[in-house]
Amino acid sequence: MATSNLSTLDGWCTSQLKIVLLGGRDSGKNAVGNLILGKEEFGTKERTLCSSRIGEVAGLRLTVVNAPGWWCDSSAQSTPKLVKREIITSVALCSPGPHVFLIIIKATPVFSEKRRRALEEHMALLGDTVWSHCMVVFTCAEKYKDKNPEEYVERWGKALRWLSEKCSQRCHSVVPSDNSERTVLLAKIQKLVTENGNSVFEMQENFLRVNQEEKREMEERTRLRLMKMRKQRENKSKGVTNIRIVLLGAKGSGKTSALNTILARENNPKPIRTVCCQAGQEMVLGRLVTVVDTPGWWMNYFCDESSNFDRGELALSSYFCPPGPHVFLLVIRVDRAFTETYRRAAQEHLDMIGKHIWTHVILLFSFGDWLGDTPIEQYIEKNLQPLTELRVVLIGGPKTGKSSCGNTILSRDCFDTAAQTTSCTERQGNICGKMVVVADTPGCLSVTSDFLKASCAILLVVNLSSSFKDTWRKTLQKELEAGGDQLWNRCMVLFSYGDMLGDTSIEQHIESEGEPLQWLVEKCGNRYHVLDNKNWGDGAQR
Repeated sequence: MATSNLSTLDGWCTSQLKIVLLGGRDSGKNAVGNLILGKEEFGTKERTLCSSRIGEVAGLRLTVVNAPGWWCDSSAQSTPKLVKREIITSVALCSPGPHVFLIIIKATPVFSEKRRRALEEHMALLGDTVWSHCMVVFTCAEKYKDKNPEEYVERWGKALRWLSEKCSQRCHSVVPSDNSERTVLLAKIQKLVTENGNSVFEMQENFLRVNQEEKREMEERTRLRLMKMRKQRENKSKGVTNIRIVLLGAKGSGKTSALNTILARENNPKPIRTVCCQAGQEMVLGRLVTVVDTPGWWMNYFCDESSNFDRGELALSSYFCPPGPHVFLLVIRVDRAFTETYRRAAQEHLDMIGKHIWTHVILLFSFGDWLGDTPIEQYIEKNLQPLTELRVVLIGGPKTGKSSCGNTILSRDCFDTAAQTTSCTERQGNICGKMVVVADTPGCLSVTSDFLKASCAILLVVNLSSSFKDTWRKTLQKELEAGGDQLWNRCMVLFSYGDMLGDTSIEQHIESEGEPLQWLVEKCGNRYHVLDNKNWGDGAQR
């Protein structure tokens, strides 16, 4: 960097300058930080953790801290706790304190009273004395280069004039891509520091200490939460002490033989068809195993063609292993072709037991000796009909990003993201050979509605850039449990605005948001996924 262009910086009273960048998302904070340092130090992605960079200009050592941004129209109450904690942390990253805070605002006529209040609330996190160290920096495009900041303030109304007055009329406008503007900006910063007697902003030490302690506690809780999740997965893999199983299948499928195999019993050389539900119980490998055998259906008979007695026995099968089975084993013979008629017959008979049964079903292939050296996967590929359609229902409140998630899943603009969803809308696309149907719903949709079909997956969309409120948790709990607690087995949390995470892990975010979000994630069996709806990429994140 040529020092001849920086002569206006001669005579600095301090050899170090510490700057904190504050502002809304997409305000241009990263670009201003790069302009000050004279190099690309801050990336283009939004971050949820503070980032600090060090540089040198004409012998002056610069520390620039970029604090995470907030949504310009959202109150501090709606901002995630992690982001608010990091805004406070920005002070600690330039000990003993920053010389100046640059409030970055995109030069646009739309600086409303709502945005002013949002900015005031977020600045209040740092205390009232912060304003004496603040300067407003407008980021503008090249075509507005000749406009001075006073013009913006005068033309754009009362809200912006309030901000200018809070900063004692210290305003500046820059074109971030023009490196020649660095000198003037730093000269104005020098003037502010000089007016403050080279003093730094000092936040109450106990307030900073509490914030750091909360951050450390959050990190420790995140670590413990991950350990707990790993332990839960390990426990699931180890199984439970008592196992309750119900065998289902067509007549002659080998259900009774499967029962004897599971319970280590000898098979009857002359097998008798099962005409009513029968339960068997044995200690197997240290576990008490209960297996219920049920009467089968004819392979090519649909549910309404089976006898009332057989249908009644199937409906009552769960009561033979109270309080209910852990799993249903659907027995299928591998020595017979599995046709569409057989598939439909099996689906109808299982649906009669309960629409939520499929989350507890495992396929058990009988007559395995017939396969010889053929792997079961190869048999499935050649004989069983694969899932040809996947149905996904997006549930979430207003401004959660449901429509954007639908577009990301289908990799095209098929849902309107400019307007609030007011009615249920379906779009579909072919993904990896499967027809995927995505249903976008209005925020007020009851999840117990007929719109939800038995085969669909329910994605509960949560906006990562906003705080998750307990009122929304209670609403979801009420609606889902009204449809039966089994609905939770079909649910997964889908986090939108994944670009907001930046360098923060999703587990850290979940932990920092507290009990409401943690409850929701755990209720969904710790099933969650993050989508960056700004970057469809090659579809890998789907």
